[in-house]
Amino acid sequence: MTCEIRARIVPVVIRARINASFGGDVSCDNGTVNIVNTEDTELYSVSVPSGGTAEQIIADQTAQGTTGQGAITFPANTTGTIPDVDYTDTDGSSQSVPYGTSIVCTPAKDLDEYTAQELEDGLTETQRNAVSRLSLFKLGTPTVSYYNNDLGDNNPGRGVDFFTLSVNNPNGNTNRFELLGTDVVIDWAYRKYWTKNLQGIAIWNTHNDNSEALTLEGLTTWRLPSVIEYLTIMNTFDGDPLNYSPFNIVNAFQFLSTSETTLSNTSNYYSIVLINSSRGYTISTAYNKTINGAAALYCKDF
Repeated sequence: MTCEIRARIVPVVIRARINASFGGDVSCDNGTVNIVNTEDTELYSVSVPSGGTAEQIIADQTAQGTTGQGAITFPANTTGTIPDVDYTDTDGSSQSVPYGTSIVCTPAKDLDEYTAQELEDGLTETQRNAVSRLSLFKLGTPTVSYYNNDLGDNNPGRGVDFFTLSVNNPNGNTNRFELLGTDVVIDWAYRKYWTKNLQGIAIWNTHNDNSEALTLEGLTTWRLPSVIEYLTIMNTFDGDPLNYSPFNIVNAFQFLSTSETTLSNTSNYYSIVLINSSRGYTISTAYNKTINGAAALYCKDF
C-alpha cells in the first residue's frame, strides 16, 4: 500500500511506504484424493473440502471374514494406494491379491468327502475324547465263526482290528496301545491311561485309596476301572486276554478288582476272574469289599 504525507508548513511532498496486513478471507479450491489398488485400479474418489478433511470407509476384504480398523492419511490432490490382501487357502497355500480383486479359494468338501484321518486331524483334543466314547472299538481278534454273523464272522466297531486304529494316533502311527515311559499304557482307542503292571492284592477300599494317591509317569488321580472298561482292553478271543504287548499279563487264576458294587449285595463288588491254563475269563459277584482282596489295574481318562 502506498500513501502520501504532506507537511503543513513546508510545501514539500514526502513519499513513504507503509506495511499493512490484509484482513480479508482467503479462498482455496476443494481437493480430491483418488484411492487405488496396487494394479492402479481406481476404487474410490474422495472429495476433500477446502480447509477440511474427508473420511472414506473401505470395505473389509479378508479370506477368513475377520474384521479390523485403521487409518491412512493422504494429502488432498494425491493418489493413495491400498496394500494387497494376504490370505491362506484351505489347502494351506498363502497368496496376496490386489485389494478389490476377487479371492478364489479351494471349495470346501462335503462332509462325506473327508477321509477318516482328515476328520480326526480336524478335531480338537476335547472333541476326540468325546468321540472316543461314542462307539465301541473292535473286540478281540476272533479267528473262528460258529454261526453266521456271530462275532467271529462279523466283528463290529471302530478300528481295523483290536490292536490297530483306522487313523493315525498323535504319534503318527496306527498302534492302539503304546507305552508312556515304562509303567503306563496308552489306549488311543478310548483315550485312556492304564497301569502297565498289576497292582498288588488288596481289599476294595484300599485299592480305591491307593489309586487316588498314586502318581505314575507324572499322572495323578487314578481309579479302579469298571467291568466294561476292563473288557475294552481284554482280547476276549484269546485264552490269555491280557497277555499281549505292552501288558503281557499271563493268566494265573487271579481276581481283578473293579469299581462296581453288586446290586444284589452292596457289601460285594464285581471282579474279573482270569482263569488259569489259558482258559479265558469270567466275572464274579461273590467278592466281599472288606474281606476278599484282589489284584487290579488302575486307569484314568485323558
